Amino acid sequence: MSLRRLRDSRIDAMGTLLIEVDTEKDAAKETEWQGEPTRVDELGDDKKPGKRYRSVRVGDEFIAVGDCIYLTPEEKGQGCEIGRVSDMYELSKGQRMVLVQWFWRPEHIELPDEMIVHRKEVFISDTHDENPIEAVERKCNVIQLRDSDAIDAHLDMEPHTFFFRKLYDPALHEFSLEIPTMPQPACSNVSAPAVSKTAPVVKEKEPVSAAKEKGSAQAVKQKEAAPAAKEKEPASSRKERAAKRRKTDDSDELQAQAQAHAEAPTPAETPTLAEAPTPAAVAPQAAVVQPAVVTPPNRSSKLSTTNKLDIVMQQLDEHKEKLDATLTRIGSLEDSVRELTTILKKNGQRS
Repeated sequence: MSLRRLRDSRIDAMGTLLIEVDTEKDAAKETEWQGEPTRVDELGDDKKPGKRYRSVRVGDEFIAVGDCIYLTPEEKGQGCEIGRVSDMYELSKGQRMVLVQWFWRPEHIELPDEMIVHRKEVFISDTHDENPIEAVERKCNVIQLRDSDAIDAHLDMEPHTFFFRKLYDPALHEFSLEIPTMPQPACSNVSAPAVSKTAPVVKEKEPVSAAKEKGSAQAVKQKEAAPAAKEKEPASSRKERAAKRRKTDDSDELQAQAQAHAEAPTPAETPTLAEAPTPAAVAPQAAVVQPAVVTPPNRSSKLSTTNKLDIVMQQLDEHKEKLDATLTRIGSLEDSVRELTTILKKNGQRS
């Protein structure tokens, strides 16, 4: 059986796992970095040194930064986790990791009663988390639609293709149309309409208990050749940890701003009335009388105005002369018309 047919037999068109999870086989999944790496001093959650890559081969499929991928769920019959690859790297101890931006499936969220969700709709979030490469199943497509866009038949029937319209905040349990700017995933082969940047912000609040556990995904062991390999965490713990870390980062930033404000130097104090110098202590100064400056009238401007008036009057006289000549011609034409009329009448009477 080919690797492509093997992938299709593992996951259906909606990203549901069709077979039992085998952690040993998943840990032995064939992966190979593509291209030359870049050495980086701080990578991953632990800020450890390692090598960054732009692409990796998983089985017979090549996955690059920007692609959308399935990640193995906890057990058979569950939908695969969906994420967008933000980074990929190998740490100094041999752990091969991918950093993903999470999409949330509707079945992993307690939706408000009034919200209607399409079967292929997911919700983007701004939480990121790292996962072992062995957790990657295959690529999928996720495109962005506006809230007013209709779902065409091609998108509805395309396998392994999903769409998102709203941002989901797992920490606040809120939905919003204000989606952070992100490039179209490289994996998407379905054209999506342009997204309006001026879309109004609409938030629909869920109950406080809305963030349901996303189900713990199975622990995937690293290859024995990679010492101290990092086990794959359950999907719910990965996402919840990313959300908590984001909340903690925001809190730390607010504390840092408050501390900086408290440590800011106070402005110099103004002297009190007792410290202010008395009039007697001020040395008298001789008053200096400045001569008044008289601005002479601008004769040139008056002259220029007079000249302009003369020119205008001259032009009016010329137009008047032309008008008089025209009226004289009109009078002559009227006389000629009268003479012709008289002659025609006489000729008519004779005939």
